[in-house]
Amino acid sequence: MINNPTGTATTEAFFGAMRRLAAGVAVVTTHGSAGKAGLTVSSLSSLTADPPAVLVCVARDATAAPLILQNRRIGVSLLADHQTRVSDVFAGRYPDLEHDRFQVADWMDIGGGQPVAVGALACLDCRVDAVHDYATHHILVAPVEHALVVDVAENPLIYALQSYQKLGGAA
Repeated sequence: MINNPTGTATTEAFFGAMRRLAAGVAVVTTHGSAGKAGLTVSSLSSLTADPPAVLVCVARDATAAPLILQNRRIGVSLLADHQTRVSDVFAGRYPDLEHDRFQVADWMDIGGGQPVAVGALACLDCRVDAVHDYATHHILVAPVEHALVVDVAENPLIYALQSYQKLGGAA
């Protein structure tokens, strides 16, 4: 337990708070003239419905970051709960697969040229329209140009409390 009686926003207290925020897990990929790369993110949010756009936060020191900024396009795969290995590989938890992370899954193009994972619950192909830098991260504003929603009875991959969690049903 983190004991912080003063309520000061220490790094430890902040991390403790954020670990308690459950989030869906996505793999963000890019493919273009700068090359092909990808990473796992949990800091992804819908931004607007009209026009459809997402907001994605990418660590500035992520190996995929410079390629995303140069290619200006991303694919977003919203992972299903059976895709923990895909998440782990793109999070860098398998160093032996660092140079070919894409071998862990099958990939498809839904219309905009970006690789998205087969078996994901939903996939987006987006143009990176704006990048805002804040401290350690790039904040991407990305209009959605192509979307695929898979009609399956599977649950999303959820991350909270430093591990994957199962969706327990409606509250």
